[in-house]
Amino acid sequence: MKNKFYGFLVYLKSLKVDEVRLNLNMDGRYVDNFDDIFYVGSKHYTIPSNFISFFDKIIEKYTDEIWENSQNENGYEYYHVTILVDRINKTMEITSEIEEQTSAEESDEYDVSTMPLVQNFLDENNINYFEVKFSGGGDSGELNNNGSDEEDGPSETIGYPDELENFFYEKLESSFGGWEINEGSSGKIILDRNNLTIEIELYSDEWIESNLSIIIKEDDLD
Repeated sequence: MKNKFYGFLVYLKSLKVDEVRLNLNMDGRYVDNFDDIFYVGSKHYTIPSNFISFFDKIIEKYTDEIWENSQNENGYEYYHVTILVDRINKTMEITSEIEEQTSAEESDEYDVSTMPLVQNFLDENNINYFEVKFSGGGDSGELNNNGSDEEDGPSETIGYPDELENFFYEKLESSFGGWEINEGSSGKIILDRNNLTIEIELYSDEWIESNLSIIIKEDDLD
């Protein structure tokens, strides 16, 4: 392996290249996809076939360490691996990117002080506050069938008419179109005598660097 690594460094020198990146997609401990190219900035070159087996052996040798340091909190087994080859320092560094779920809180508000639909509903139930929760993901979402007349109180306390449900959906879509797409969201719609307030937590998956960093030197190779 040491001779192969040295040969690859000589090949890079012939290209007048100091540093290259090789990208792989991994599924757990297994290579899902390994393009036979390497990158130099925005340019890319085909890896000579006689060097591909060398990089396969590198991944095989460090498979367990790569996987142990590339697991995420959501249990996703799919991740990206990069091998950075440094010709000048004669080293390789293996790093990875993992997918993590992030969230952002937002809100919006509408004036309902003169809206009969809202005022009549509050009057009929003798309440001044109403809260209904919602959630969405995977291109579908829904409001809870019932709501509460207490802030952070028990759920499924009070039902509400279809007309009010349609109004909720209309405002939710108007403020946060796509609230049910992909990772989706969760939140609540709050009514009082003056306002309809939508409080939402929007979820998304982002690729971030893991803690993996394996530095390989010539002496680490057989």
